[in-house]
Amino acid sequence: MKHGALDATTLDTVMSAVLAAPTVHHGQPWRLRADRDAGTIELTANTERQLPHADPVGRILLLAAGAALFNLRVAAAHVGWRLRLTTLPSPEHPEVLAVAQVADADGDRGDAVSAQRTDLYDALWNGTRGRFPSVNQPLPPAVVTGMEAAAEGEGARLRFADHGETRRLLALTAEAEARNIVDPERRDESRRWIHDLGSFGVSPVGPHQAPRPGLVDDLTALLHHSPPVEVYESNPILAVLSTAHDRRTDWLAAGEALEHARLVATRQAVHVSWLYQALEWADLRERLGDPDRDAGPVHMLVRLGYATPPGRLEAGAPRHR
Repeated sequence: MKHGALDATTLDTVMSAVLAAPTVHHGQPWRLRADRDAGTIELTANTERQLPHADPVGRILLLAAGAALFNLRVAAAHVGWRLRLTTLPSPEHPEVLAVAQVADADGDRGDAVSAQRTDLYDALWNGTRGRFPSVNQPLPPAVVTGMEAAAEGEGARLRFADHGETRRLLALTAEAEARNIVDPERRDESRRWIHDLGSFGVSPVGPHQAPRPGLVDDLTALLHHSPPVEVYESNPILAVLSTAHDRRTDWLAAGEALEHARLVATRQAVHVSWLYQALEWADLRERLGDPDRDAGPVHMLVRLGYATPPGRLEAGAPRHR
């Protein structure tokens, strides 16, 4: 490939992979701009899709952008590109989140991490099923260690919660859910993102939760009809993603870590969803941290499990979470 030349077919492959990244409410709060002559792809914030009540500082927006950026890296490795990445390049232009330069074939080694993860490309296209129950089955140690290593490689920490910690985290999530339901501004904000399958926004599919709330963001309270009730797993598997600091660079890196870990799990048929409700409230977010460990600020709770019944997951399904 000639330096600086992005052919249309390859560029479309890469762009499609970026669009497959999961986001809260399937909102994709970012934009992509490719300069074929310069050989660059620019990722910028789309603040029109920011959630002003749930995400006033833009942290969740940058998490979503980080997931998109990691998909860009994986797709670039898949098509044989070498990237030179610059994140948050200009304080004068905070909307520019990352610039990826396609390097010369004989140039520097580019993005070494993504060059080693071409095996993750196929996992990009697997849909998520975060609104449905999972079976009560533990994860193999290799999956756990693989996800932990993936997060660490992006500058974050993924810690799996034990039974007691899981109960505490779910209680905080349920408290956030209860606050959201009675907060008219947040209710209206969430309702604006409920759409039909196949469009932007989240489709209100999925059953009502029993016996415990908090395992999914329960949009059923925003509907005008009552969906069926299903029993969710009694022993859910949760992990906590954190970083050492709480800067914009950390938010972006946390998003890359989330997506890297998700793809590692997806390759092993483990389904991953985000529990972000408690992160929308500053006091609850602070309480998500482990009081016995100095693990840094929490950016996301991650729910993991195997699908039940078989076939519930559909490849290419809209990424609700």
